[in-house]
Amino acid sequence: MTATLRHLIGRHVPVQRDCDICGKPFTSRNAEAARMMLAGRLRVCDECRRAGARTTLTYARYLESDWWLHRRERALELAEHRCQVCNSPGPLEVHHRTYERLGHERDADLIALCADCHGLFHNDGRMPY
Repeated sequence: MTATLRHLIGRHVPVQRDCDICGKPFTSRNAEAARMMLAGRLRVCDECRRAGARTTLTYARYLESDWWLHRRERALELAEHRCQVCNSPGPLEVHHRTYERLGHERDADLIALCADCHGLFHNDGRMPY
């Protein structure tokens, strides 16, 4: 390893990307944030993250929030308004694959399902094939 590379390791080189929610550019504040941004794990600016972060909202109230409506619409758009299991055009529901990032979900945390597929999933925890 050269002296130059050793000097750069651990040093913060700012990374910039556009927020997935508001579209405004934001820049990493430290080396860890830069690594997360490059790995695709930090995709939302601080302002949007705080606006949608888990705070005191109950799950039911969260589903009524503007933030959730935005995330729901994005999930439907990414699925091209089709069920991601049976390809039905709807009506569609958006299912949380995980609640780990509730309030600042990643695209992969959500899946668009028709009511039949969503119901089957919740009835026994898995989809029949």
